[in-house]
Amino acid sequence: MGEEWSNILLLRPWWLVLPPVILLFGLWRAKRGGGLAGWESAIDPHLKRVLTALGRITPGRANGALVLSGLVAGGLALALVGIALRDRTAPAFRNLDTLVLALDLSPSVLQGGSLDDVQAAAALLTQRAGGRPVALVLFAQEAYLASAPTVDPRTTESLIAVLDAETMPDTGSNPAKGLELARSLLADGQVEAGDVVLITDGGGLDAAAVRTQVEGITALGGHVSTVFVAPKTPAEGAPRADPDAARRVAKTGQGQAVGVGDTLELADTLARRASGGLSQQEDMIALLYTDYGRYLVILAMIPALLLFRRRG
Repeated sequence: MGEEWSNILLLRPWWLVLPPVILLFGLWRAKRGGGLAGWESAIDPHLKRVLTALGRITPGRANGALVLSGLVAGGLALALVGIALRDRTAPAFRNLDTLVLALDLSPSVLQGGSLDDVQAAAALLTQRAGGRPVALVLFAQEAYLASAPTVDPRTTESLIAVLDAETMPDTGSNPAKGLELARSLLADGQVEAGDVVLITDGGGLDAAAVRTQVEGITALGGHVSTVFVAPKTPAEGAPRADPDAARRVAKTGQGQAVGVGDTLELADTLARRASGGLSQQEDMIALLYTDYGRYLVILAMIPALLLFRRRG
């Protein structure tokens, strides 16, 4: 029974103000519906008894038409509320708006002591994905697919947690490779939109190949955002950290550039962007719930028919 009640939804709850108004109006009208209406409170009681005995006053009778009208109005008001139940036969939907996390595991990040920041940002974005499929791409000199798009955050989080300095089989820094792999994931998924989040210290982002891959992602309808992780110590021989390059990439990718401390802000932005289209609340309700208001209209018509009875 508890589960059944949890499936009930009021589509237009603001109409709940109408039944109390109808009830109050009905009580007020019934009070004035006697033979003397407002004179009941003005005439002297002994005069009323005399006039009644002489047949000058017709005692008030229950107004059946008023009761029937109230039932009709109340039924229509409940119909407008839109009492709906979850349709057990409704189709299930899967969000294909993929989120690709591209993690920079180049020496500048690993030797600079920024790996924990990369992991924290990636884990937060995974937790706040809101049911979107999340893919995990790792890159240094080459790029590797660590996790195909999945809606199970535990899978992605478990992989993020075990990343260390020995994870990548090569060294170097080539973010264009990571973006290329992310672009191919969006293209293979045939999604109308998607998001790529590059979690990096910005090293190597000024390359023309990076700009080419970012423009390719936007051409697919996707966006590229960046989370900048500042190195704690400089890494010898590695490209320098470049927050300005991270901001330029996000601007080209029509996304958002944030630091690690503002990752939650980016997660909220991605959630709002993914809430369009079929996932609009009104559209989903229409597909997943059955409105029984129409049947209440039919029931309300039964007392309405009685109002048209012929009287002798």
